[in-house]
Amino acid sequence: MRNADVHIETTEALLDFLSQCSGTDVLAIDTEFIREKTYYPQLCLLQFATREHLALVDPLAPLDLGVLGPLLVNPAVTKVFHAGDQDRALIFQEMGLVASPVFDTQWASMLLGLPTQASLSTLVHRYRGIVLPKADSFSDWSARPLTTRQLEYAADDVRYLPGIYDLMREELELNGRLTWLQQDFEEMALQAAKLNEPEEMWSKVKHASALSSRQLASLREVAAWRERTAQARNLPRKWVLPDEALVEIARNDPEDLEALFRIRGLRNRLGQLWAREVLRALEAARALPDDAWPQRRRTKSRTTDTAAARELMNALVQLRARELHIAPSYLAPSSELKALIAGDEENLSLLSGWRLELIGHELKALLEGRLALWLSEGVLKVGSR
Repeated sequence: MRNADVHIETTEALLDFLSQCSGTDVLAIDTEFIREKTYYPQLCLLQFATREHLALVDPLAPLDLGVLGPLLVNPAVTKVFHAGDQDRALIFQEMGLVASPVFDTQWASMLLGLPTQASLSTLVHRYRGIVLPKADSFSDWSARPLTTRQLEYAADDVRYLPGIYDLMREELELNGRLTWLQQDFEEMALQAAKLNEPEEMWSKVKHASALSSRQLASLREVAAWRERTAQARNLPRKWVLPDEALVEIARNDPEDLEALFRIRGLRNRLGQLWAREVLRALEAARALPDDAWPQRRRTKSRTTDTAAARELMNALVQLRARELHIAPSYLAPSSELKALIAGDEENLSLLSGWRLELIGHELKALLEGRLALWLSEGVLKVGSR
């Protein structure tokens, strides 16, 4: 760690750093955490940097993180992250506040012609000409004391972000694209406060697509039980029950312990207590009327050769993305292309704002047969029919 960097382990030292941040308009933030054995990630280090100062704050030390609150919500200070979804969620988890306004350099990079999910090291090399050392991905951030190597790595995660932010912001302004990001960043900040709703977790269970609506009702109840149990015990949800087990339980709908334990692996995993709780969840599902069963979201009917439509739309998106120097996945997310093909146009970013103007209108016209793609001397052309 460089001499100018500060390792903070007391509230007094943290207040001193905050006084140094007075008047700043930018604060880079990163976190280090572990969660291999827990439901909730354990915050192990907070890294902050302004243009002049850098501090590594130890949340495992006896200090009051609450004093950070005014700075983290100050509307005059842009909080800069790189791929910061987890960092923002951790700040909300630990302090109960939403860090805002935000700027995420990974998202911004996709509007500047960089690859999707560009790494921090890629941005540091491009904007600062510095090659960062390779990270130690197996570092135990909960161990104390932290090593010099760990502290240097953690500091480098925020050291260059204020300068990169300045350069990116200038580039985006010159290209007239800074305002394109504002809505995305506002929504990004709010996402940090959204917690997993147990009753909605069934929709994220893998391998459940073949289940009937009746079976989905069972899946919903058991998945909700799993989520609440994982939260209460602070265990990874897969440690409670893996997705495959949830699907088998919903498919078989066992009514007693004997039937439940016939499903492979459940006797040793659940035990008597959890097994009876699962059976009560299934009983609750059976008591539901038909109209209370969950339904897979149904899309509007559209007579379309889905595979062909996807190929044509992807070709158009790739063409426009190259012309605009935007990552294709940022210009037109694949999930939204799929929804558009199916005729499900509700709440699509493709059909609002700058995306509508740059690609949305053309995609609609292509699907409706009003736009054609063809090759001319090996070059893709686009025109009205």
